[in-house]
Amino acid sequence: MKENGRFYIQQFLLKYFDESDLEVEMQKYILELLHKKGKIFSDIESTFTWGEFSFNVCSLLNTDQTLTEKIGIASAIELLILSSDIIDDLVDYDQKGIFRKILPDSKALTLSNALLMESFHLLVAYSRSEAVNNLSVVIRCLKTACIGQWRDLSFIAGNINANEEIYFQLVKQKSVSFIQLIFGLNEVKKDPILENISTYIGFSGQLKNDARDILSASSNDLKQQKATLPLIKAIEYSIEKDNGLLLRKLKELECDQFNQQLICEIQTYIMKTGSIDYCLVLAKFYINQAKSLLNQRFPHKKVYTKQLIQLLD
Repeated sequence: MKENGRFYIQQFLLKYFDESDLEVEMQKYILELLHKKGKIFSDIESTFTWGEFSFNVCSLLNTDQTLTEKIGIASAIELLILSSDIIDDLVDYDQKGIFRKILPDSKALTLSNALLMESFHLLVAYSRSEAVNNLSVVIRCLKTACIGQWRDLSFIAGNINANEEIYFQLVKQKSVSFIQLIFGLNEVKKDPILENISTYIGFSGQLKNDARDILSASSNDLKQQKATLPLIKAIEYSIEKDNGLLLRKLKELECDQFNQQLICEIQTYIMKTGSIDYCLVLAKFYINQAKSLLNQRFPHKKVYTKQLIQLLD
């Protein structure tokens, strides 16, 4: 029988916040944010959520864990990622970010700190005797993600170091770290196969996000000229085929970030280069690699690998 991780986490969090000593207004905002797309209370049940991912990884790797412990740790991960998402939106000046319509920056930052502390509290409460080790795993992975985020702030399209190799190095730091965090909470021993699975899942997710974001109407990545792989590959194409036309258009955009016609022109150009398709093909390749390794690593746990794979799809 399939365990309904999403339902369990939803019920746990509702009870947890009902009994929490957080300000009522803080609880209200947290629950509102957790109803956004990709979060645990979202109406779109087919979307990936970090809490469910953690729950399924626990089921796959940690057979000694009770259902209550799995739910508690999965809830901690959901809050931890929400905290990180708020910081990402603040750093990227994303005006359509997860909190923008309901919170000013000052309250968003405070709420992010509160969510981080709540996630640590849950990790300690539901980790049995491994609490110190679990916190050590979380802190190590978060430090790596922070360093990656810091480096990413200077990773601008057109710079000499903005290439595919550096892109994947940064993704491994700032995105793969969160996948490794979840696997690390459930598998203390170093496992190269699990490390590869984490890397492939992280690469695939980031590639899909970058391909989607650069084509969005608001496209903050494009306005800031962040060196995501779709833009890197499009610039390479442009330098080879038309003497860097895309770079000249990006220079124009630096002076007028609100020129929607220019943004649409750039997006159309990027699509024509094939760089979006390239990223989506790579994303598919990496997720297929992850699925293959999951089946190889856990041949006798097909029920759990199937649940995890369905979530990744």
